Amino acid sequence: MQVLAKKMTREAYLEFERSSEQRYEFVNGELVKRDMPKIIHEIIVGNLIVMLNVALKGKPYRALPSGVKIDIDRVGNYRYADVSVVPTENLDVESDVLNDVVCLFEVSSKSTMNVDKGEKFQEYQTLASLEDYVIVSTEKARVEVFRRKTKREWDYVILEEKAAKLELQSIGVELSLADIYEGTKLP
Repeated sequence: MQVLAKKMTREAYLEFERSSEQRYEFVNGELVKRDMPKIIHEIIVGNLIVMLNVALKGKPYRALPSGVKIDIDRVGNYRYADVSVVPTENLDVESDVLNDVVCLFEVSSKSTMNVDKGEKFQEYQTLASLEDYVIVSTEKARVEVFRRKTKREWDYVILEEKAAKLELQSIGVELSLADIYEGTKLP
């Protein structure tokens, strides 16, 4: 990710980003350009969106791809997750900002893993609504799951076999790693 040396307010960021063709995260008052994803990243994101929305049919949640920013209000940042699961009850379909995500997915490569497991996860933990944070590797079949236990405590689970099942109790969904990685040729 490339940090642009332009400091601005949250309001100025929203105005700028809404008129920009490029997507930027807003981190500590600065614009951070999002990297262009590789095909494997997009395959995994596509698989997750389809599987989640099929599994969520009839439930009060919806899975959204990375085009909608997440308001990390407590730290003043805006981030993009690769997949966000949100309750549909109060979902403003005209908005470009999410405030009450229940489950977030980051599809990580070697270049993004440290940010996804480090500063992004620290920021995401400040979201009172977040119950599950899932990091899906593009290097090998490996899914890391952080599940909220209490306000400040998280369980951590690593899944590394394609026969394993990812259980998302917060939304009542189970996904197989084989299906998450379908079409990627990863072992």
